[in-house]
Amino acid sequence: MKKLIIILIIAFLCSIIISLVSLNTKMTSIQLVKNMGLGYNFANTFDCYNQIEEIKSPEEQITLWGNVVPNKTMIKNLKKYGFKTIRLPITWINFFDIKGNIDSNWIKSIKEVVDLVVKDYNMYCIINFHYDCKDDNWLSKGINAKNMFIKLWTQISKEFINYDEHLLFESMDNPSYYNSENVYDFETLLILNQAFIDTVRNSGGNNRYRLLLIPSGSTQIDFFSIYYKIPKDPFNKIALSTNYFNPYDFCGGNTDKWGSENDYKELFTEIEALKKSFIDKGIPVIITAAGVATNNNKDKESIRKYLHFLYTLSLSLNGMISCLWDTSNSDYKYYDRANDKWFDEEIKNNFKKISKGKYIKPTDFSFISNTDTVTTINSSGHMRIKIGSRKSMRAIFNAKITTKNLSEVVFGIGGFDKDENWMGIEVKGDKGKRQYDGSYIFSIDISNKGFNNFIELQKWWGHDEIIFISFSIEYEQSYTLFDFSSYKNEQSNNRID
Repeated sequence: MKKLIIILIIAFLCSIIISLVSLNTKMTSIQLVKNMGLGYNFANTFDCYNQIEEIKSPEEQITLWGNVVPNKTMIKNLKKYGFKTIRLPITWINFFDIKGNIDSNWIKSIKEVVDLVVKDYNMYCIINFHYDCKDDNWLSKGINAKNMFIKLWTQISKEFINYDEHLLFESMDNPSYYNSENVYDFETLLILNQAFIDTVRNSGGNNRYRLLLIPSGSTQIDFFSIYYKIPKDPFNKIALSTNYFNPYDFCGGNTDKWGSENDYKELFTEIEALKKSFIDKGIPVIITAAGVATNNNKDKESIRKYLHFLYTLSLSLNGMISCLWDTSNSDYKYYDRANDKWFDEEIKNNFKKISKGKYIKPTDFSFISNTDTVTTINSSGHMRIKIGSRKSMRAIFNAKITTKNLSEVVFGIGGFDKDENWMGIEVKGDKGKRQYDGSYIFSIDISNKGFNNFIELQKWWGHDEIIFISFSIEYEQSYTLFDFSSYKNEQSNNRID
């Protein structure tokens, strides 16, 4: 009788343990991503690689680019600063043999950090294939790497089969697959993403319902939103992962400042395009790497504004988060993990406030429209409107013309179609309608042209005789715009401390 009681008690305890480590299968992908909050990358650690010299140990790879091995104190501190998700970019190339057998010490070193994140601090953790697809590394071979890709994910799936929903798998990071015509090869990306999903799901256990991240393959938001192909998942638990370093001239290039009305609107428009293409269809979006290079004398206030807007905007959407790309000691340098020191205290404080919901939500200042307008001229002397995949119906522009020979003044409305063929419409000055202030309004039907990504108003043969005032595009369907003035006024009048 005593043995029976002991057996029943053991069985009961086992059932409790199993229930504790099993996934919450009722949570949707959107709900899970919403719970993940602010994300942080342990960049330049597990993802380091060297194509010249052999790397012999996990610690040697982790410290190759000057960082230290992640530890419990670092995870604890990051949680203190408001981060709920830790992404571990991982490059595997140095730790499997020609048959695809992964080095047990490498897996062990990864597990140690995953356990700190998931088990010790109840945070979310993302692991992936990172620079394996960069340069000439093995995964850059595309279809030719498929068998190895499957074998490695089979082993990884087995190692982490019992972890709950706090652990996420990401197929790979931002792969660059192009065909012989230098056009992005979305078919290859689809085949590998599908192999990834099938491999993980077939491994059974908690992997059947684990949230899986499939990479976009491009940081050009409008581009991949149109052409991207979504793999099939029988459990409907996938999310899109993408890097976001737009505009790159500011985030990674030489532009020093960010924060104009057009800057805010452009960022909002691109994130809204992601929402419309994926979140509105039930597929959450994780911006797995985002930030601004900090080592080239950029305006500090611009960096703060950019990060605050991107991270509050993504959190304001139901089903999107952003993860800070922090190398800790080099080009994208925010937090000195080894010494628990932020290089900009205001950025630290902003993240802490955001994590507590103490911010003005950008989405509260969005409105529905079917017209987009710009009034600024770019460095080429043109006016450009990003349209994404929206169907444009009519181009309307206002210009002052200082010559009386209107027929000799020629405008151009130009852009690419979805196959990236350039096309343009010639508009002569005498086609405009004179306004009370002496300017001219032009209204051009473009509904049969199929413009894609952007439309540009150009001066073709007129130069000093033309002064652009505004340029508008009308669309077939409504879309969301951002009320910049109201947003800035609200921030100024109601600062949240």
